[in-house]
Amino acid sequence: MEIPQSALLKGILKGVDKENLKTINENCQSLKYRIGQPLSEPKIIPNNVQIILSGTARLIGNQNNKKVTIVKLGVGTTIGLASLLRAQACEEVYASEDLIVLSIPDKIIIDLYKKDIQFRSNCNNLIYPCEILFIADYLINQSSRTDIDLKTAFNTLFKSSQLKTFKNGEAISLKNNFISFIASGNFEDKKIGEILSKDIEAKCRPPFDSRIIQINNELYQEFLKLPKNTIKEKTKLRLMFVSRN
Repeated sequence: MEIPQSALLKGILKGVDKENLKTINENCQSLKYRIGQPLSEPKIIPNNVQIILSGTARLIGNQNNKKVTIVKLGVGTTIGLASLLRAQACEEVYASEDLIVLSIPDKIIIDLYKKDIQFRSNCNNLIYPCEILFIADYLINQSSRTDIDLKTAFNTLFKSSQLKTFKNGEAISLKNNFISFIASGNFEDKKIGEILSKDIEAKCRPPFDSRIIQINNELYQEFLKLPKNTIKEKTKLRLMFVSRN
């Protein structure tokens, strides 16, 4: 099928070489989903990457054993790519309404990542919502606090987190006043969610670069415990993490 122009103007296909786009054209397909149908399961890395062409979907999280909608995903959003890049499934996504997606086989995506500089840059410069949801969920589980709303925590982290990618053998230096989380499962000697305590050399398995997500140390501390001093500070934390819905 022909790739719609809307998919070429932004997102992972923006600026991709014409010959590589031709390869995608020859291998992609259009898929339709009805409202409520799953596009991605939380424990399975899909064998294709999907780009929403029309309609909306929703990313699901779990809080207090209940499924909650974390964020709506609109036209141009990529589903399945984050799980592929981080070498670990992380996306539970359902159609919010009838929608149409462009489906690209994972083999094409991997080949494109290897040979198209712009595509690789597009992938490496974008933090995906499910990555931040993983960090939010991880921090809530580590925290002794019981008042943190998952969606609000996600929104706070999504606005302030930074993504860094590293090639195999590249030096990873800690950033002052930031906490660095391992954010991909292709590290040879590190696990997703692990916090770096010192500078290291990236040792990662191909084909993708390794991923690090950094959050401000002050924000990290606010997740873990309530401050012991003023009521004013406690109020600040409550406003930051407790839903006002």
